[in-house]
Amino acid sequence: MRRRTSTLRPLLSAGLLSLALLLTGCAKDEPKPKFEEPAASPTPTPVEETAEEFLERWARLDREMQNTGETEEYRAITPGCKACIAYADRVDKIYAAGGEIVAEGKTIQGSSALGTSQVLVSARIGPTQYRESSGSPTRSMKGGESRYVVTLEKRRQGFVLTDIKEQG
Repeated sequence: MRRRTSTLRPLLSAGLLSLALLLTGCAKDEPKPKFEEPAASPTPTPVEETAEEFLERWARLDREMQNTGETEEYRAITPGCKACIAYADRVDKIYAAGGEIVAEGKTIQGSSALGTSQVLVSARIGPTQYRESSGSPTRSMKGGESRYVVTLEKRRQGFVLTDIKEQG
């Protein structure tokens, strides 16, 4: 009989422990896990960008592209612009070869509409230093005044620059 009690006690203890766990798991007062509510992401209000604001952004992205070698944003605002694509390709090539560009960039001095989609842009170009590759010498460009005829297209997401011709 003693053997039976020694076998029965562990089984009885295990059964009572399981029952206690089951009952506590079903308690109504069990605290619910608290998770922080995700912060509501503010929905940006679409803002109409003027042609002048777009040209300022274009000049800023041009400078950033030259100084960082990152061409994606510049390419995104200049789709189909053959001169712009060639320019971004040149920047990619310089950085891929271990070269670098240090540019002050363009400062838009003014602009005037030449029709429904073309704009004459006057810009001051700051000095630029660049190396074509890691082993090439540093070259400099003084900068100066320049004028461009740019073709802008208004799309659903805003303006894009589709063509550019330097006027001197």
